[in-house]
Amino acid sequence: MTGNATAALLLRRAMQADALVSGVSGLLLTLLPGSLGALLGFAWPGYLLAVGIGLIGYGIWLLLSTRRPDVSIWAGRAAVLLNLLWVAGSALLLLTMPGFFNALGQWAVGLVALVVADFALVQYVGLRRVSRSLVAAAA
Repeated sequence: MTGNATAALLLRRAMQADALVSGVSGLLLTLLPGSLGALLGFAWPGYLLAVGIGLIGYGIWLLLSTRRPDVSIWAGRAAVLLNLLWVAGSALLLLTMPGFFNALGQWAVGLVALVVADFALVQYVGLRRVSRSLVAAAA
């Protein structure tokens, strides 16, 4: 493996893991919006269905982005940004509208936000490694 390919491996794997988790989560939300809504105390299963469809699309986009020989820096940056927006949105939702979910739902939203924050962090570290590798290769 070249230096750049080795540096990009962390970013590629983090994006692939994000794609897998997002895709599976999206599939569950799409197939079981009513059941999951009832379990989490969320009264509008249509929103869960919409989020599920969005997560499936996001997962497919991530997967396609990692299939190229070189992982796109822009795709990596977009993934980090989208993950950070998800975390901020989750925090805003829990702080401003805690009654949208029961206690289990609040814990689930918080736990998912932590997992998404972890993806953002690892993807950011992968981006830094790729950037350093590119700078070193240019020198």
